Amino acid sequence: MSRYDPVERIWYGPIQPPLFNPQISIGQIMFSMLERTPERVTQIDGDTGREMTCEEFRLRAIRIVQNLQANYGLKKGEMVVMACRNCENVFPLVLALLAIGAQFVLMPIYFVLNEVKHSVRKYQPKYVFCDDANYGDLSKACKDDVIEDPTIFVLESGRDGVLKFETLLEETEKEHLFSASYLGDARSTVAVILSTSGTTSMPKGVRLSHAQVVTWSNAYLKVNRGIVFNFSPLSWGTGFGNLYHSIANGTPRLFTRSAFDEDKFFDLLAKYPIRSVALQPSYSKSILCHPRCASADFFSIQTWIVFGSISSDALRDKIETMIPNGRTLNVYGLSECGIILHDATGRKPGASGQVAQQVQVRIVDERGHPLGVGEHGELQVKKSEPFLGYFDEPEAMIGLITDEGWLRTGDCGYFDEMHYFHMSERKKDLLCYRNQLIIPGSVECVIEGIEGVMYACVVGVPEEGWEASDLLTAVVVKHKHYHKHTTGWNCLIINHILV
Repeated sequence: MSRYDPVERIWYGPIQPPLFNPQISIGQIMFSMLERTPERVTQIDGDTGREMTCEEFRLRAIRIVQNLQANYGLKKGEMVVMACRNCENVFPLVLALLAIGAQFVLMPIYFVLNEVKHSVRKYQPKYVFCDDANYGDLSKACKDDVIEDPTIFVLESGRDGVLKFETLLEETEKEHLFSASYLGDARSTVAVILSTSGTTSMPKGVRLSHAQVVTWSNAYLKVNRGIVFNFSPLSWGTGFGNLYHSIANGTPRLFTRSAFDEDKFFDLLAKYPIRSVALQPSYSKSILCHPRCASADFFSIQTWIVFGSISSDALRDKIETMIPNGRTLNVYGLSECGIILHDATGRKPGASGQVAQQVQVRIVDERGHPLGVGEHGELQVKKSEPFLGYFDEPEAMIGLITDEGWLRTGDCGYFDEMHYFHMSERKKDLLCYRNQLIIPGSVECVIEGIEGVMYACVVGVPEEGWEASDLLTAVVVKHKHYHKHTTGWNCLIINHILV
C-alpha cells in the first residue's frame, strides 16, 4: 500500500528492493533467465503459430551478437537505428544489442519521410535494421542525411540486392563460449532509446539506463504465469517493457505483426488461452463494440490492462462483465520513467490508482508549491533511478526536471484520503471557458457513458468576442447498431456536468 507524509506532502509507493542487481546489465539478466528454463516456450508468433523456446531464443541472440561483432565490427556505444514490426527475430535482435551495449533507437514503424530524415540526421547510425516496407524511406534518408553510409539489414525480406538480416543467424561454432559481459556503471550506461509519440513536435529519443529498466521488475505486475498479449510495437514503452518483463518473469509472450485489428484479436483469443491483455481504452472499446464480441470466449483472461489515456468507469465495467474470471487493471506511466500508478491493490471509481513500488510523487501548484490531500495540481514524480534525458536535445530538458530531481509529468489531478490519484488531463490539453478550466477527458467520459455512443472527442473552438475562451465542441461517433434519436444527448451531457 502507498502512504502519505503530510509534512513533506509526498506520497510514497511500497518500498521493495530490486529483484535483480541494478548494477548489472539487462542483457546479463535476460540471458541468465533464458538459460534456467531452456525447454519453456517464451515466444509465440500469432501469425504463423511458431513457438520459440528459451534455448532457441538464447541461441539466436548469441549468434546475432557474435556475427555482428566478428563480421561487421559492432562495438559497445555505437549507434544503431531499428524501425521494425514485431516479428520472431526482432526480439532476439533486441537482446543481442542489449548484450553488446550498442546505443540503439527503437523508432516508430509508421512514419512520414520528414520524420525519418530528422531521426537519422540526429542519430547518425552506423547500423540500421528495418522491415522490407520501411527499407525505401530509410535507405533514402540514410543516403541523404547520414554522413557515413550505414550498414542496413532488412528483416523478412524477399527483395533482391539487400543485406538480409537472416545471415546473422548462421551458426558460429562458438556459441558455447558466449557470456553476456558487464557493461560498466548501469546507472549511466544507456540500454535503449525509445521514441516519443511526436504528436506535439518531432519524436524525441528517450534514453533509458540499464539500472532504470532493471527496476521495472518491481513495478511490472506479475498477475499470472499464462500468456500475455498486446499490439504494442517495440518503440512503445509497453512493447519494450513487455519483452523484458516476459523473459525476466518467465511469462510466454504472444505477438503479431499486425497493427491493432479487432478480427486479429478475436482470432488469437480463440486460438490461445490468453491470460493477460494490455490495450488502450479506444482499442478496448472497439473490441467490445465489434459484432464478434457477443460470441467470443473471454474465459481465459484474468487481467485486462488499460493504459495510455483516461479510461472511463463505464468502459471498465463493461469489460469486467465480459471476463468472468478476471478484472481490469489501470496502469499509468511515462516512457521516461516507467510505471508510476496502478490499481492492482483494488479499483476505485474515478481513480487512476495508487503509487507504484519505489516511486515518490507529489502534487504542486502553478508556483511549484507542494499541495495536500484533495488539492488539484500537477503530478511530479521521482524514482530510485533517474531519467538520463533525451538524446541530443538539451532544450527539451529545460524545465522538465526540478532542482530537487522531480520530473514534471504535465498531468493534472489530485489524491484522495485513500491515496488514490484522480487524473484530470494534461496541462496543455486543458480548455478555458471564460476563465473556467475545463477537462476535455472528463467530458469525453461523460459522453461515452451515454447509450449509443461509441467514441467521443472534445475540442475547443475559439469563442468570438472573448479573449482566450474555448467553446466546448464534441465530435461523436455513434454505434452503427444504434437507431434511436440522439436529440436528448445534449440534455444528458449538460445535466451530468452541472451535477
